Amino acid sequence: MAEAATFLGITPTHTRRIVERYDLGRRINGGRWRVSRVALRVYADANQFAMDALRAGRRMDPTLTPYLRSALAA
Repeated sequence: MAEAATFLGITPTHTRRIVERYDLGRRINGGRWRVSRVALRVYADANQFAMDALRAGRRMDPTLTPYLRSALAA
């Protein structure tokens, strides 16, 4: 969560709220959070088309291509 907070430039508490509200990650065994880098980047860009594709599981959607490449390069 700290890494996600740094990326967004906000506090970890605020980041957790955003992650929960917009379903950008999940808890591992009820403990630590695992935040999707792709979803986080899509959220930061406020790209609703890409977010819709991500939530629908359309990983091959062209709107996701730059986010997937960016996440792989990180």
